[in-house]
Amino acid sequence: MPDASAAPASNPVADVKPPAADSVLYFISNVDGDGALSYEIGNGSWINYWFGFPFELDGTRYYTGFAWETPEDFSDRKEPKYPAPGDTVTITQATFTANPPGSEKPWKFHDNQHSVGEFGGNGKGNTLDETRKPQSARTSEGNLLLAVPTWYLVSGTRMQNFELLLFNPHDLENTDNKRWTYVGSLYAGEDNSAACDTDAGGIKCVTRTGTLAFSSQSGDPMPTLRITTEGGPAAEIAEYRYDASRNTYQPTSR
Repeated sequence: MPDASAAPASNPVADVKPPAADSVLYFISNVDGDGALSYEIGNGSWINYWFGFPFELDGTRYYTGFAWETPEDFSDRKEPKYPAPGDTVTITQATFTANPPGSEKPWKFHDNQHSVGEFGGNGKGNTLDETRKPQSARTSEGNLLLAVPTWYLVSGTRMQNFELLLFNPHDLENTDNKRWTYVGSLYAGEDNSAACDTDAGGIKCVTRTGTLAFSSQSGDPMPTLRITTEGGPAAEIAEYRYDASRNTYQPTSR
């Protein structure tokens, strides 16, 4: 079993090394990948490390490692199955809390979750965009809303998104609540520089980048989100409010 305290990088919140990525995958799947960050865990399903997020909430220091899993496949087909654009994957997670300074191990396992929600397409998750930083905000109910920058390709165009995840630190015993919940994806720009060719009279080059801002509204349990996208003739502003009935953010009419 991998050691949850082993890690190659520092943690900007706890100032200690975060759990290693392969340890995160073990605590999610209970399958040892022998150091791999993508491997089969059974019945044709593969687990793939996504990213790790250190944060602090109400004095408790957490680290959550996220992964995504492909569906199980119980068919007896011999030929390979090619994924379709609508084939999503499941987000999974393992969360740890920081031990007191001087402890033998910096982290202790808190809990894991095999279904945070589904996202992506073509049988894989959207890729973490390391050129942008994750953003987070505390909600009025004491939860944490995390916006993860991602990208995926469509016909040579790099589409930029924010994946929205909600962390619930409260006692979940005798409730139907989840520790983490996926609450949707928002468009945040695009870049077709790898496929455009304006000089030759081909595809027009387009680079548009969106910045995210949180704002609190009185009486709302979740913050309002505003994405300002620049790069076109004028900046475009899109505003979103949380729709509890759909468990996702929806555009406002402004």
